Amino acid sequence: MLEAIYTIDSSNKDRSKITLMNDTSQRFERENVAVKQSLVTEHDVAEMLNVSVGTVRRWRLFDRGPRFLKIGASVRYRPEDVSDFLESRPTGGGNNTDGAEPRS
Repeated sequence: MLEAIYTIDSSNKDRSKITLMNDTSQRFERENVAVKQSLVTEHDVAEMLNVSVGTVRRWRLFDRGPRFLKIGASVRYRPEDVSDFLESRPTGGGNNTDGAEPRS
């Protein structure tokens, strides 16, 4: 169910202006602002991961890097996708699975 919200603008001295704004459009605007604030660019990703923008683009070309969104011609990344990408990378140094003694 859509709820209608009326706002009255009395700044106009001649007559009051009544504007109808439905709940759906207001919710969309709030969510759109939240999405804009949460998406990062390829430059941001490169800085976050301490790699070049070219590396991020190459990963995207070969489908190897973090998941991305195409919005028209723009490319954006969700921060949680970048975090997931980092967590999926192999780690080293702390796992001694071959039974050998650690180096001193």
